[in-house]
Amino acid sequence: MRGLILLGLGLLAASAHAGDTVIYRCTGSDGGVALQSMPCPAGSRSEVRRLSADYAPPVLNLPAPTPVPAASPTPVAAPEPAPAPAAPALRAVLPLPALHHCQPRSGAAYYTDRLEDTVRCLPMRVTGLDGNPATGAGEACEVQRDRCQGVPEADACSAWGEYLSQSRERFANAPSRSSSETDTQSAQIAALLAASHCAGSPAQKP
Repeated sequence: MRGLILLGLGLLAASAHAGDTVIYRCTGSDGGVALQSMPCPAGSRSEVRRLSADYAPPVLNLPAPTPVPAASPTPVAAPEPAPAPAAPALRAVLPLPALHHCQPRSGAAYYTDRLEDTVRCLPMRVTGLDGNPATGAGEACEVQRDRCQGVPEADACSAWGEYLSQSRERFANAPSRSSSETDTQSAQIAALLAASHCAGSPAQKP
């Protein structure tokens, strides 16, 4: 009987078309199952499956994979703009009073911002009707006015510097009773220059 089974299997294998695949399902005495391309060994139960060359495994309809969105690039924060430089503080500029350059009848020229100081009354000798000075009564003076002209605006800074120098020189040479007044005038001129557009000007003398 065993010989007949082997013979049948041989004939089945021989009848397979070229290119077909023959699978042997072998069940042993212990119940174990083995699939192989060779005939089953003696003492095991054999089942034969023949797969033609045209056999194709079934197509599995698997769901399409969900596309993974590409990671968006991390936004790069724009650099903060550098703070604008602080605007320089504006300094209040005070206009300078008009300055005059004056020439007396005698003596050196000078600068002044007070035209009332350019007029003076020079004392005159008074005589009596007989021409005798001893019998003269009262007082008389001759009014003199210095020749003055305004300083051009282009020369204002240098002229005010000269004016300050002259005031300090008068303070240095003034008698003690008037030195305080002259020193006050120098301080006022210096304050005017410091608050004007002439502050720090190279044309201004220290």
